[in-house]
Amino acid sequence: MKKLIIVLVFISTVISAQNLVDKKNTKEHYTPYKTSWYLGVGGTYPRYMTISSPLIANHRNYGLNLALGYNITEHIGFRLFGHLVSLENYYNDHSNEVYNRVNMATLNFDIVYTLLACDYLTPYFDAGVGYAIFKSDNPYLENGRGELRRDPQGWWDGYQFKFGGGLEYRMFNDLSVIAEVNYITASNNKIDGNDTRNEVKGILQSNGDSYMAADLGIRWYFSRGDTSLICNAGGIKEVEVIKEVPVEKIVKDTVVIEKIVENGVRNKEAFVLDNIRFKFDQDKLTEESKLILDRVASVLKRFPDEKIEILGHTDNIGDDLYNLDLSKRRAISVKNYLIAKGVNGENLYTAGCGERKPIASNETPAGRAINRRIEFSIYDGKTNGCTEFETPSDRNGAQLEKAIQNNDQFVLEGVFFKHDSDKITGDSENILLRVVDVLKKHPDVNIEIHGYTNNLGDEAYNKDLSLRRAISVKNFLVAHGINANRLSTFGHGEENPIADNNTAYGRARNRRIEFKITDGNYEGTSINNNVNYNDEINTNTEDSELSPEAKKMEKALLNSDGFVLNNLHFVFDKDILVEKSKLILVDVTKVLKKHPNIKIRIEGHTDNIGSDDYNQYLSIMRANAVKKYLIEHGISKYRLTTKGFGESSPIADNSTEKGRAQNRRIEFKVVK
Repeated sequence: MKKLIIVLVFISTVISAQNLVDKKNTKEHYTPYKTSWYLGVGGTYPRYMTISSPLIANHRNYGLNLALGYNITEHIGFRLFGHLVSLENYYNDHSNEVYNRVNMATLNFDIVYTLLACDYLTPYFDAGVGYAIFKSDNPYLENGRGELRRDPQGWWDGYQFKFGGGLEYRMFNDLSVIAEVNYITASNNKIDGNDTRNEVKGILQSNGDSYMAADLGIRWYFSRGDTSLICNAGGIKEVEVIKEVPVEKIVKDTVVIEKIVENGVRNKEAFVLDNIRFKFDQDKLTEESKLILDRVASVLKRFPDEKIEILGHTDNIGDDLYNLDLSKRRAISVKNYLIAKGVNGENLYTAGCGERKPIASNETPAGRAINRRIEFSIYDGKTNGCTEFETPSDRNGAQLEKAIQNNDQFVLEGVFFKHDSDKITGDSENILLRVVDVLKKHPDVNIEIHGYTNNLGDEAYNKDLSLRRAISVKNFLVAHGINANRLSTFGHGEENPIADNNTAYGRARNRRIEFKITDGNYEGTSINNNVNYNDEINTNTEDSELSPEAKKMEKALLNSDGFVLNNLHFVFDKDILVEKSKLILVDVTKVLKKHPNIKIRIEGHTDNIGSDDYNQYLSIMRANAVKKYLIEHGISKYRLTTKGFGESSPIADNSTEKGRAQNRRIEFKVVK
């Protein structure tokens, strides 16, 4: 009967483990490693097993276990597993009950199979063979006539066979708790002190002594191999291919890279250079990345007194603490490379945030690629790095509390939407739930929710999209208990960029939600800051006197000649108009309003510094910026079109600074 119960328990364990396999959550999983070494230590409770013998097992048993293991895959491993145990029992000597205690040391070589490599709690099974040496207090041997006699030797040894299973709970990345039960049967019948030949013991019903050992302990993984990819949904994770940037493109974009770095240092603004990449799951720089960092080093050496912080970021694939460590190691790799290129190491500081500061949704490959980045900023004595226990939810909660105290405005980090949609992504909900908690603590505080986009796509569409996204955030907060009368929503589209729209990093930062603390009660209003562009705003500028420059523009337009503005300037390497240039566009606006039937094509041009594709993109973005200004000041969008020519239509020699300045221009052409 006992044997049947043990077999049933074993079968139930296997079935339960299979159920765990079917039900495991692939989203919140443990990140295993391809190989690993570990040490284990713990306590042991051993106890004899007997089915038909004169042995009476006792419960006053104790022991210690030690293990050294090596996992050759995510599921299969080997280990040396040792025990120091002490067991007691009673046996009959011609109707006399004899007490016996044995002290024993064992060493086994086991093979271990882990079922759920991706779960924090996983069952495993083991089997092995080993060696045992022991000594009993009252050992007896049976002689050839069936009589028992005192054992003259005392110390015995032999081999043993074992099998069993257990549970591993992975509390931390390198530390686990282990609970394990094994059945052991020995090659001889002397461990319990009674060498009677007709004993039947254990599950195998052999004459060899049998016992069970229940182990409880901890396991420390002191060495790891590469991170495994098997835990992605559907089996092996699809590796996101890193598209290397052609060397010739990096060489051609050298000036652009240096200008971005110099602009960031001079203006004390954080900047990210696209295409600083690393080998997959490593902190080793790619060769293309080294070429980019060569240009970074050349600029930083021109600012020897500036202190720079290098901040590493990752996506959310893998273990959180592992990603935090990886981001720190990648930042250190960048620092070491810059030092090797002559940058003063004393002025370089490093930190990592892992997956704690995403600027795009981690639900898409494109978003994850943006989040894997190296960020440079001016170090002012306070690091931008993340602590081990800091979460995006905590950080946003603290920022909201501070904004409430100061009646201020801030960017809500980590709130993202599906591509070209107002649907909030799943990885944003924890952020908004933290906002709910803070707002419930401050029931008298009202919030303006401001939505923004980047500048890709139609301007009117972007304004509408930004408003819809702000409304989605409001609806989420209302659904979780925040009074709608406390919330108002605004859509700004691509207005007020906080980063460069010419880079993926900049566009990701510009797609954002901002909160502004206010005392007003809006009764749930939604405001789109669009002008009604179907009819031009009548500001009576027709009657305003035109400046001499405006009269020249008017004459050119009436003659269908068009005109060139070389003095229309933008922020370096951006599509943002400088303030002085807006004064020039005031004249353009007056002329166009005086002649409402003239339609204009706004053409953007650049010099030949940088790549063809980049200059083409920059020229159309600058033309769009001029169009945007004119629309905002009352010119119908239906009268305006834009086109970018990049460096393809120079009007002066690009080999001189004067010539390049002439080639950087905006042209206005009459469309007939």
